[in-house]
Amino acid sequence: MAGRIKVALVGIGNCFSGLIQGIEYYRQNPSQEVIGIIHDKLAGYGIHDIDFVCGFDVGENKVGQPLNEAIYAYPNMVDWIPKDTMPKTEAKVYQSPLLDGVGIWVENRVKPIDTKLTDAELAENAKKILKETGAEILVSYLPVGSDKVTEFWAQVCLDTNTAFVNCIPSFIASDETWAKKFQEKNIPCIGDDIK
Repeated sequence: MAGRIKVALVGIGNCFSGLIQGIEYYRQNPSQEVIGIIHDKLAGYGIHDIDFVCGFDVGENKVGQPLNEAIYAYPNMVDWIPKDTMPKTEAKVYQSPLLDGVGIWVENRVKPIDTKLTDAELAENAKKILKETGAEILVSYLPVGSDKVTEFWAQVCLDTNTAFVNCIPSFIASDETWAKKFQEKNIPCIGDDIK
């Protein structure tokens, strides 16, 4: 087993807040059995071998923040670990393109950052950030229905040789055309839903 796994996140909402706080909970309580995870170990790696190296979001209250603070930003509601006891991190949240990435359940709660950057410029920024942080895997937990922005991130992964985990039912891994692109570059692509 080599090193730790460097992971980038897209869509810093409740699901990622719960994931990050859940991992921290088990770090703070090592005697607790890890539950809610199908496989405690996978290829010798466990949840404590993950380093979250950067995040991407559209919310003006999350972009530019350290990841350990952004996971508590409105409208997120997960509060399992008190914010002041969550370890500080160097990982920052960067801007994602808006496209169709704000779900209907939060469209009145998320204020997208005002930007003059084009989607192409945001793609170049994202590629640079993924390379600088050494991200090996990008996990996307955008709102259901975020098809265009899911395709944006799939293409960024293809361009940077970054594995893609798609946690929503926007078809990438199960789409013949997209799957072939990942297969031809020998880049792991899994998902099209959380399970």
